[in-house]
Amino acid sequence: KVDLAIELHLDRFPGGVGDHSMAIHWPGNTYHLGYQAAKYISAQLDNTFPWDTRGAVDTLTLGRNLAFLGSTKMPAVIVEAGFMDNPKHRAVMDTPAFPVLYAVAVFQGIMRWIEIEA
Repeated sequence: KVDLAIELHLDRFPGGVGDHSMAIHWPGNTYHLGYQAAKYISAQLDNTFPWDTRGAVDTLTLGRNLAFLGSTKMPAVIVEAGFMDNPKHRAVMDTPAFPVLYAVAVFQGIMRWIEIEA
């Protein structure tokens, strides 16, 4: 049994104007668990990186249909740590510590979700 599906992303926005991280969830039948997982992961991203987070965002709010989220039967979250084309984000992403920081933030968010909600 799978309790949670996670997909990791680095985003981009034309002109490098994107300046946040976020955790996206599906507003379907696993809404509550997906939202809670996204909320805890997003909080850890906010504690880890020096840019703001949009928090837990559902696909309806974004106006996008993301196949990964819509095709799972379990709660699922797409984690977007930041924007590759934003110079401030890229400076952090280009450091050797970034992959570890990203992984630890997601892990801690998942562990918090398990501890409190699951």
